[in-house]
Amino acid sequence: MKFDEFDETSESKHEVNESKYKNNFGFEEQDNDIDDDDDCEKTIKIDVYNPDLTFGENFEDGSSEKYMLFKITPNGFKSTPPDLVAPGTKVIADWKNLMDHSEGYETIVVDYDTMFGIRLLTFQRYSSFFTCDERILFEALIIKFRAFNFIPFYYSYNTIFKELGIKKDRTVTIIKKFIKIGILESEVKTSIINNRPSQITYYNIVADQIIKLLPEIYIDYNKIDIENDIYKYLESALNKK
Repeated sequence: MKFDEFDETSESKHEVNESKYKNNFGFEEQDNDIDDDDDCEKTIKIDVYNPDLTFGENFEDGSSEKYMLFKITPNGFKSTPPDLVAPGTKVIADWKNLMDHSEGYETIVVDYDTMFGIRLLTFQRYSSFFTCDERILFEALIIKFRAFNFIPFYYSYNTIFKELGIKKDRTVTIIKKFIKIGILESEVKTSIINNRPSQITYYNIVADQIIKLLPEIYIDYNKIDIENDIYKYLESALNKK
């Protein structure tokens, strides 16, 4: 994330002039033992959330809270951080208040979270490259991968059946296909459960291979903005790769 008036440091720390940002934001004031009569201005420090990192990585430095900055002009929001509203993000707001103050927003996102488990029009974008249950497991694995901060994760056959309704034998077949086309890796690790050795399979998404196969996975690939969305969703994994 780039801001015109702020330069990022390696620790995502910024010093801001107290005359511009008052202390009612809850930021800790640091006067460094400077006399009020001195000409030097007091400064405050804030930790800025870096959208190029995962949620967990943002707090590996031990910070208890971080902030996002918005550029605002007299005409309203000049720009919106690109990853603030991203796939998998829910925005909760009072509808009436949102409408009353919507003139400053360039984009308003509305999602109706009811009984529907799929977005039909998006689901129809898939080609015959994946069958129906393959599409469902494909998306579920990507969502799990992101939820586990883009590291190998455990997803048992029983959990897959409970969450997706796909039986074990079919799941095994689909996973073998995903491994064969290179979008999924698996590793069996031995763990001790209830004082007994147990073998657990961990899965890892190969993000760059998914990007390569997008033209085959989706119909009219060049006519839809699917690459932009999936790239943002898997951006941290792609950067690490």
